Amino acid sequence: MTVLVAVSSVSLASEPLRVSLCDLVRTPQTYDHKVIEVDGQTGGDWFEYAPLYDSNCGSAIQLRAGRNGALDKVVEKVGEALRASSPERTYIVRTSLVGRFIGSGDNLGRYFLEVYAVRKVALTVGHLPGRNVPPPSMVPAGH
Repeated sequence: MTVLVAVSSVSLASEPLRVSLCDLVRTPQTYDHKVIEVDGQTGGDWFEYAPLYDSNCGSAIQLRAGRNGALDKVVEKVGEALRASSPERTYIVRTSLVGRFIGSGDNLGRYFLEVYAVRKVALTVGHLPGRNVPPPSMVPAGH
C-alpha cells in the first residue's frame, strides 16, 4: 500500500500569533519576522503601496504578495469595492490575513506583512482612517 502525502507551501507549522494591527505598529520589534494573523480594512487606494488599516487606532502597514497568490483574493475584493463605490457610499474590504510581519528598522520605518493566507475577506460600506495620507509608520516622529 502506498500513501501519498501532499504538503501545501502555505501551510503553517503552528498557529500564527493573533495580534491587532495597533499592537504591531506600537511594538513592531515584538513581532518582527514572526508569522501573525491580523485583521484590518483596505480599499481602493493601492497606488504606491497596498495599505492595511485599523480603524481603532488609525494605524496602517503595507501588504506584500507572499505565497501562491494569497493576496489575489483581497485584490479582487478591492476591485469590487472600487466598482461599487459612489460619491454617496464608499465600500471597503475587511479582511483577516496571515503572514510574516517585517517590522525591523532596516525598512526605513515602514512595516510590511508578507501575506501567506487570507482567512476572511468581505466587502462592506465603511470609511478608511487616514485615507490618502502615508501610513503612520512612515510619518517622521514629531510630525
